[in-house]
Amino acid sequence: MMLLTMKILVGLIALLFLSMGGNLLLNPGEAAASFALTPVGEAGLNTLRSDFAGLFLASCLFLILGLVQGRGVWLQVVAILMLLIAAGRLLGFVVDGAPVPANIQAFVAEIVIAAILLVTDRIMIARSTAATVS
Repeated sequence: MMLLTMKILVGLIALLFLSMGGNLLLNPGEAAASFALTPVGEAGLNTLRSDFAGLFLASCLFLILGLVQGRGVWLQVVAILMLLIAAGRLLGFVVDGAPVPANIQAFVAEIVIAAILLVTDRIMIARSTAATVS
């Protein structure tokens, strides 16, 4: 039951990333506002479509691969990305001054997502080890 609950959470995270990536890909100008960004000309729009959308869509793909294949290594990849993003945000808190509430919320979300992915990975490993031993 615990594994099923965690897989559902991972699936919801994948849907969130699909939505965010799709929005950045198809509507980068408006999507940028949710990241407190303003694209500068066509180059800025292109960066949002490529780098930002690519990050979210690749993360979605990795999560789906992890769920379908039952291989937690794909979840680990996305957890590492989330933790690196959170580390960059932490550096920003120190260098740029007091964080605004939106940045704190994003930081917490990144840490929670990474934790969900890593816990799910551990549960998947425990289940596969138990199945192999049996």
